[in-house]
Amino acid sequence: MVQDNLIEKILLELVEIKQELSEAKNTIINLQKENKRLKEIINKDSSNSSKPPSTNNGFKDPKKSDSESAPKKKKKSRGGQTGSKGTNLKKVDSPNHIEILEINSCKNW
Repeated sequence: MVQDNLIEKILLELVEIKQELSEAKNTIINLQKENKRLKEIINKDSSNSSKPPSTNNGFKDPKKSDSESAPKKKKKSRGGQTGSKGTNLKKVDSPNHIEILEINSCKNW
C-alpha cells in the first residue's frame, strides 16, 4: 500500500514535469521566432530594404569602405582667402536710373 501511494505520487509528479517541459519547449520556440524576427529588423538597411540611406546605422553606405566615404580635407579654409581683393558694387554720386519698388503684400502685415 505504501509502495502504491509512492508510485502514484511519482507518476503524478512525472506528469507535471512533462507538462512543464512541454510549456518550456513552446516558450523556447516562441522566443527563437521572435529573436529571428528582431535580428532581421536590425540587419535591414538601405541596401536590402526600402529604407532610405539616412536611416542606416552610422549613415554609412555598407558598400563603401571608410576611406571612400570620408570627405576629402581641403587645404583652403572657407570664405575669402587671405590676400584676395574681392569685388562688390560701389555707390555712385549720380546714378543713371532709379527704380522705386513698392511692397504690395507682406506676410506679417
